Amino acid sequence: MGVPSTLRAWLRRIDDLDIRIVRAVVLSAHRPFQKRATELICRLGNGWLYLIMGLSAWIVKGDAAHRMIGWSALAGTLAFPVYWIVKRWSARARPHHRDPSLNTGLRTLDLYSFPSGHAMTATAVGLPYGLTLPHAFIPFVVGWLLIAWSRLASGHHYPSDIIAGALIGVGTAITAMALLP
Repeated sequence: MGVPSTLRAWLRRIDDLDIRIVRAVVLSAHRPFQKRATELICRLGNGWLYLIMGLSAWIVKGDAAHRMIGWSALAGTLAFPVYWIVKRWSARARPHHRDPSLNTGLRTLDLYSFPSGHAMTATAVGLPYGLTLPHAFIPFVVGWLLIAWSRLASGHHYPSDIIAGALIGVGTAITAMALLP
């Protein structure tokens, strides 16, 4: 089951627009501190960040954190099947595969680019926290922006991958919050 040719052509046009942004971000993140920050944020986004968030919520809110943690866990559980289906269906090459000069040496977790699983998970897990803990909303937004930046700076994703991942995350977070009142 492949992508229809008209959609594939549309994605190529989007790639042409997106890759200019990726090139600019990769080139702007060439200093050692920025490279280390990119690597750290990418690694935290691989899952460690969400463990830290859950433990922090439990420490701060105690038993009241169970609802937020439940929403986030359910949102992530709902998001990943969608992610894998869309990712395999689209089979979109990553920016650093399209332009090897964008290869920053950071390994990817899988082969394809669309959608961004990091942006999806940051949204699906973080949105319930940001919406239910008013003091956590700004840190959620800043953290999300850092994750989005790291995905571009690593040459792993296009901006449209990040947007698509975020939309999946929003949809699954809202669904989880509706299913577990």
